[in-house]
Amino acid sequence: MKRIVFLFLAAVFTASYAQAQIKIGARAGFNFTNLSKEVSGFTPEGTPNGKVLLGMQFGLLVEYAFTEELSAQSGLLFSAQGCRYKYSMKYKGYDADYKETARLNYLQIPINAQYKVDLGDKKLLLHAGPYIGVGINGISKWELKYDGKSDSSEDEILGPNDDEPIKEGDFGFGLGVGLQFDNIRYGLEYKRGLTNISRVESSTIKNYGFALTVTYMFGKK
Repeated sequence: MKRIVFLFLAAVFTASYAQAQIKIGARAGFNFTNLSKEVSGFTPEGTPNGKVLLGMQFGLLVEYAFTEELSAQSGLLFSAQGCRYKYSMKYKGYDADYKETARLNYLQIPINAQYKVDLGDKKLLLHAGPYIGVGINGISKWELKYDGKSDSSEDEILGPNDDEPIKEGDFGFGLGVGLQFDNIRYGLEYKRGLTNISRVESSTIKNYGFALTVTYMFGKK
């Protein structure tokens, strides 16, 4: 993770000598994320589909403008992701209710191509490109209720060790649209993980979700 952050910062300072116009921005927003999950041989009663989890994202963006319309965009973002589960199943012969919240925190480096359309007093922004994610930590909190009893636990689920079921690395693709008013930008983005982040052989887990963001770009508009 330290190597990725170092390479990102080195790229920013190296790019400052390029002829392309460079802008720095600060971003904050909300994530609405989920996990697509396929588990071989797991067929509980009810529907074990994940539900949307609300999280935050914030960080810095760097934009390299080649023309008035076309630019390249990268950055370093903290992104809180994950999902919620809630369903009914059979457990030890009893009807049981299961709840779980999985929170996964990442540092993300997006690499986007951005196109601007002049609409007079504002600009329409369109961008697309891959992203690299490095997991910082992840916590799962679950509770199982059955026959008047309750079991619960809080577990670390993301890390470099084989006993942690979620891998640190993630890679995916994003699409976004936004509106720019002077130095302020409002955005809507969809990201889809392409990497199976599960260490468990019988399961396939991938990140996906939407984000609503506000970005302030420093300097002249």
